[in-house]
Amino acid sequence: MFIIGASYSAGTQHGVINFMTKYAKLLLLPLLVMTMSNERWRQRAIQAFLVGAVLAAALSYARFLGWVPTRCQQSMVQGTIHFGTIMAFAAYFFARKAFASKRWAWLWTLTSACIAFDVLYTNRARTGYVILFALIVLLAWQRFGWRGMMIGALASTLLAAVAFTTSPVAKRRLDEAISNVHAYAQRQHPHEGMLTGNSMGLRLQFWQNTLALIAKHPLFGTGTGSLHQDYKKLVAGTDTLVAVNPHNEYLGTTAQLGIVGLILLLGMGASAWRQGLKLPSVDRDAVQAVIATVAIGSLFNSLLLDVNEGRFFMVMLGLLLAGVANQARSSPDLSLTPSRDTGHALSG
Repeated sequence: MFIIGASYSAGTQHGVINFMTKYAKLLLLPLLVMTMSNERWRQRAIQAFLVGAVLAAALSYARFLGWVPTRCQQSMVQGTIHFGTIMAFAAYFFARKAFASKRWAWLWTLTSACIAFDVLYTNRARTGYVILFALIVLLAWQRFGWRGMMIGALASTLLAAVAFTTSPVAKRRLDEAISNVHAYAQRQHPHEGMLTGNSMGLRLQFWQNTLALIAKHPLFGTGTGSLHQDYKKLVAGTDTLVAVNPHNEYLGTTAQLGIVGLILLLGMGASAWRQGLKLPSVDRDAVQAVIATVAIGSLFNSLLLDVNEGRFFMVMLGLLLAGVANQARSSPDLSLTPSRDTGHALSG
């Protein structure tokens, strides 16, 4: 659909090529599903991510303690949003492994707790906070059903209350968010004007103006890479910052490809969720967690458009869903029904 959208785009040639280049990462998903036919190497690739997450957490703690150069003060891995996103997922993954392994449960639980603490107490990305709390609820639902979801929601609420009370970093970021939203609400014309230093207000402004663009071309949008040009025309004559993307994947997709594009985006997630049901339990739950991570993060950022977050989504989802293709290669009949297996090689 992005290729089709390039054919009727209202954007410049540079804008179309720029966006097509960034969305080309979507091809990683089918590529990995087709090529990761060796189950041992597929598992090694997933393990490599987990090892990398542990290393990133260790470096993050070193940064927090002042043991690294000052130029690394914000994040050890490609910016705070990217770091918070992938580390929240890593904390979930280790917690899920703890449920699957009695022998190593203590180690995976400790690792998960250390990474979660890093996300909440040393990282300043609010997106990571939200994803972490949501994944706690998801994990509780996966392991204990709907009653577990209620327990998970309560646990997330208590954890959030503790973190935003005791963590100076998290408390400051929460106070900034509240202050930003309040300042934005007090403006006479919130959809106009420069909002330098107001990250939440700027997002709200982007969303409001992008919705206005969507209302003009709701069905098919104005084409791939057109948002920047359309937004520039909308705010012409004001001192409003021109958005390259609206920091919301759903709005960005709908502005470019319309409701049709939004349905395809949601359908991609739903299809991946359905295919993941055929996997052994740990991989099955991890597929759901990857989708939830990006689905929630995309409410506040354009995660598929963003280079690192989008690449993480495509690579991790591709590695996990390659297991479905491997099942189909080894026994076509098994690919027709969801897996009821409760064990997995990663549990050890």
